[in-house]
Amino acid sequence: MDQRIPPLLLVNSASGSYSEEAVAEVRAALGRGDGASVRTLDCRSDELPGRAGLERAGTALLAVFAGDGTISRHLVRLEAEGWQGAVLPLPGGTQNLLATAMFGALGATEIAAKSADGQLVETRRHCMRCAGHTALAEILCGPGARWADVREDMRAREMGEAAAKSIDITREAASGALVRLVDPPAGREEGYPGLHFALSEGGCDGAMTIRGYRMENLGDWVRQGWAMATRDFREGPFDELGTADHARIMAVEGGEIDLMIDGETARAGARIDIAREPFDLTFMGLPA
Repeated sequence: MDQRIPPLLLVNSASGSYSEEAVAEVRAALGRGDGASVRTLDCRSDELPGRAGLERAGTALLAVFAGDGTISRHLVRLEAEGWQGAVLPLPGGTQNLLATAMFGALGATEIAAKSADGQLVETRRHCMRCAGHTALAEILCGPGARWADVREDMRAREMGEAAAKSIDITREAASGALVRLVDPPAGREEGYPGLHFALSEGGCDGAMTIRGYRMENLGDWVRQGWAMATRDFREGPFDELGTADHARIMAVEGGEIDLMIDGETARAGARIDIAREPFDLTFMGLPA
């Protein structure tokens, strides 16, 4: 990668960690003190370049200062288009699972400075493919995935809408719209409101880790749901269901399965398969 070409910085002004000051610090770090040399686009207002646009601009490095959903959405597009440059995920959202898996507790400015100083190396990662979707960090299956919508409403300060959705999701949980892990066979036969899949070993070589998030009663469900919306649902309670390179999930009573793909909601049929596969883009990461 030609270090002389300034990187392109993609930001999301709606992300949880966004501020003009934070963006200025990241730009300065990427530009070795010359933030003006780093072209910056906001995915909320600017047309984002695909492979052709990046190649016309001579961009060799795309830095994305945003949450997991924004990062995943744009990188999946570039993978499909066959872009040959490198990407640098910077923690700019609420959970920042991908950046944390790659850089630990390092902040966005620290990571950007390491990139500018040539301290990062090219690496490849795996992803998870599911029902036509690609996740770089996590997949949550089941009605619990709908709490991602509540979280978005809370970010937008639509508290009334968030409260209404929380009641609706609670009612759905009570009706038994659960999902079951059938391959590999593990966990509760009656199913879970949330089956969670993530990449172990930093997403490079390890298999998917699988957890079943359970709620014994509606009180547990509401408390867990608000934890998902405001903090981190991954804290539990959950059952460890092992690891796998491929998994099959079924809706206990049929119907569509709710999904959360790197923080973005989707839906699929009553039976879905999730597979760990190579992701065909180059990342800039820490040396092994």
